Amino acid sequence: MQGHTNEPFQGMDADQHNTASFLRFGALFALAFFFASTAPNDLVVASLSSLLFLGALGTVLVAVVTGQVVRAPHLTRWDEAAALMALSVLSGWFVDEVAVRQALESAQGLG
Repeated sequence: MQGHTNEPFQGMDADQHNTASFLRFGALFALAFFFASTAPNDLVVASLSSLLFLGALGTVLVAVVTGQVVRAPHLTRWDEAAALMALSVLSGWFVDEVAVRQALESAQGLG
């Protein structure tokens, strides 16, 4: 099987790979932001951080299943996962821990 690869878009050049990667990243971020925006105002950032983390894990799973290499001359799903994880950590720095604790206590009936 010389020359065989699991790359689903093997006929594309690097620019087309990068464009597809940016579109997937943007779609995942927009979806995470949409669902996070349905949370109460104090929990939007915490929800966004968690959803971006889950998106990164899902992207890693797809990268593993499709057998994508980590190092490539174009963007891969590994790069998308790294960017999603970085945004997850970055947004996690802005989480209001007191608001999250109060929301959990009120959801459990303790507050």
